[in-house]
Amino acid sequence: SLLKAVANILGIKDVSKAPMGMSLGDLGLDSLMSVEVKQTLEREADLVLSATQVRDLTLKAIQELDQGGASPSQEATEAVKPSSAPADSVLPDSNMPQPWLTLPLVPEKSITVLREAGASCVPLFLASPIQGTADPLLQVAQDLDRPVYGLQ
Repeated sequence: SLLKAVANILGIKDVSKAPMGMSLGDLGLDSLMSVEVKQTLEREADLVLSATQVRDLTLKAIQELDQGGASPSQEATEAVKPSSAPADSVLPDSNMPQPWLTLPLVPEKSITVLREAGASCVPLFLASPIQGTADPLLQVAQDLDRPVYGLQ
């Protein structure tokens, strides 16, 4: 079946345990796998999709194709919906807030106070993670009993 072929390309052994609503890109589809899936869809379902559309496909959409519920041209337009698609869409909701996107790209200050404590304690200086801001370290700093400064 088409679903098993695509799952095999992705390295999914048991399709019944796979998240059917996740896009192939979220399931780990790389560029080589994308070409294989694209060729499989063209050969088996007579469906021509762009690389972006292949990445946005879900296992659910491929299952619907496999069951023959819609013609390939109709399925191509319905399976790959824009991010404003309704909740029953076959794509995951891309309107969900993603916390790392709200962090500033360039910190406003080089050193930020994450926790203030008594002056008699030895201060702890934490270097920021790769994102460049010490904000993710704030929760850790609050659990310490000394002054904590974040280096950004």
